[in-house]
Amino acid sequence: MLKHKAELIRFLGSDSWLMELLEAVESENLPDAWVCAGVIRRLVWDRQTGRHTTDRLDDVDVVCFDAFNVSKEWEKAAEQRLRLRLPQVPWSVKNQARMHHKNGLPPFRSTLDGVASFPETCTAVAIRLERGQLRLAAPYGVEALLNMTITPTPLYRHGAKNRIYQTRLQEKSWKSEWPEVRE
Repeated sequence: MLKHKAELIRFLGSDSWLMELLEAVESENLPDAWVCAGVIRRLVWDRQTGRHTTDRLDDVDVVCFDAFNVSKEWEKAAEQRLRLRLPQVPWSVKNQARMHHKNGLPPFRSTLDGVASFPETCTAVAIRLERGQLRLAAPYGVEALLNMTITPTPLYRHGAKNRIYQTRLQEKSWKSEWPEVRE
């Protein structure tokens, strides 16, 4: 069982598949790019429960920040370049300079500002390879991820934003795949 941030970083760094993803993202030189959310959550929860389900990934989320090029076409071109490197990976590149519109939030100032706006604390985790070193960002810590607990981030605790969070819980249906998950 993973219990601490240092153990999490060691575990993620020991996963050859994830490292291959991170190397591909680093090699593309996307501005302030990180791999985040579901791919990390899935790897950790599979580790915590003894499962291996990465073959069922919907996508591999790559977040970056380029305030000067906010077109979806730019994102699609980045996905295509990543697909040329690793064609079997379902890449999804999202420029956080435009993603604030999705849930009616103020503009983000950086990639990690965007990650901090994710609805669940267990998905608000990102990792990148930076000159050969792993760097982990978790604006709300890693406890919820490691404890398999789903809780809303501060933006999604009340009102209309909480309805977005509740809808995601139903759509994602994480408890059906990992019954150990706590809400």
